[in-house]
Amino acid sequence: MDNFVMQQDNRLFNLPKPIPGSPNLRRMTNEQISDSSAKILVLLIDESGHNEYPDYLEDIGMLVRENVLDVLTMYQKDLVYRMVILTELKKQRQETYYLVSVPQILCLSSEPTLDLQYPPRRFILDKEKVGSAKVFCDDHYGKQLIVHLDVAERILRRDSYGV
Repeated sequence: MDNFVMQQDNRLFNLPKPIPGSPNLRRMTNEQISDSSAKILVLLIDESGHNEYPDYLEDIGMLVRENVLDVLTMYQKDLVYRMVILTELKKQRQETYYLVSVPQILCLSSEPTLDLQYPPRRFILDKEKVGSAKVFCDDHYGKQLIVHLDVAERILRRDSYGV
């Protein structure tokens, strides 16, 4: 089975950080993300340095740019997402992202792995539990986005930055 954990590039150092008191996007539920009456979320960003904005931000939450969102929705038709504007007030800069909520599948295999780090760098997925899912996450792996090979290849072909 060909699935990959989608991660932001670890060579990027100046990633945007929300200012203290900002809403915690990682704690938002599917209902809060999909609430049609809710407006666009505006997240104020710390402006202490020159921020780089990759196409996938995992530190703040599962935030993706529109080019990655297009690919994810192509493979996962019922994907739930909400627009988030990252704002640097003094620099008058705004970047548009989408907070995505993907299906959560408990799909880790019971087979042991030799990786003793947490979260593990390598893990084994149960093929039957995953089924035909192309975009999902597993709670036991720290709510990281897991994508099928087809999805990963399509994202990389679109000249993504920082994925």
